[in-house]
Amino acid sequence: MKLKAIIDYDDVAFFWICDHWDIHLGGLCFFQGELCMFETQLPTSSSSKNEPLSCEIYSLNRLEKFKWLTRKVK
Repeated sequence: MKLKAIIDYDDVAFFWICDHWDIHLGGLCFFQGELCMFETQLPTSSSSKNEPLSCEIYSLNRLEKFKWLTRKVK
């Protein structure tokens, strides 16, 4: 997986969520028309709790897409 972009949480087109705790933490999304993996970046200190959340978007190769979609079906 290769980091493709870091975007605001509110701008993510979520497709499938595999990890959730009050917010979507990880899973699949669409970015620029491509199926990608996302990971939400949580604030690291109490002073940054008011900062907007962001997500790291990772591109997936064919095998990684297959593994993720197989996992989604289960």
